[in-house]
Amino acid sequence: MRLLLYNPNTDRSLTAKLAAAVRTRLAPGDALLAVTSEKGDAFVNSEDSVAAARASASETLDGPAEGCEAILLGCFGDLGVDDLRRKLKRPVISLSDAFFAVAPFLARRIGIVTTSPFWADRIKTEARRKGATVWIADVQSLDAGAGPQSTTLDQCRAIIGEFASGGRCDAVVLAGAALIALADDLSADGPLPITDLLRIGVGLCRAASEVLKAAGGTAVAV
Repeated sequence: MRLLLYNPNTDRSLTAKLAAAVRTRLAPGDALLAVTSEKGDAFVNSEDSVAAARASASETLDGPAEGCEAILLGCFGDLGVDDLRRKLKRPVISLSDAFFAVAPFLARRIGIVTTSPFWADRIKTEARRKGATVWIADVQSLDAGAGPQSTTLDQCRAIIGEFASGGRCDAVVLAGAALIALADDLSADGPLPITDLLRIGVGLCRAASEVLKAAGGTAVAV
């Protein structure tokens, strides 16, 4: 499978971290193309920046999508994936797609850590819309843009510790590209398992591209 990883914000260092993590989750013979948005914000964290990220994704992905079988969006938000799928005629999977696809099958009470109150509110709204609140025990936010990576790690560890106390949650989901990039570090010493959204996202991309090819779709073989 030739996979396109798209980072919808302009932080190239984050793209590099996500790409490094995705490569460890690919199969032998897979290829990865990582693309960073050329327009918008380094941290998507408002209605205006979400709108800008949607517009940039539609504009930026046209060329890079050629020759790729599926697209993994390195974000937890909705960047107009339905429109992107129709336009690009390829599977487009976001990290929130990955979560909501598997949440019913995890048989766990899930605690979600996200990057800001803005995203916490959006995730709660989306969970209600999808009928997923039964699987979500709590949603907590931090300020991922407030300091260095070590500060973000400490905030995540503190929230995960709260989730674990009293048996409130059985597993953790990191909702946001900046946090996903820290998943391996947090998994190494955390009190709760971290749901591997990157692995799930890659698996969904593979499954969707294979279904599309079997159905005579336009995804290309590599």
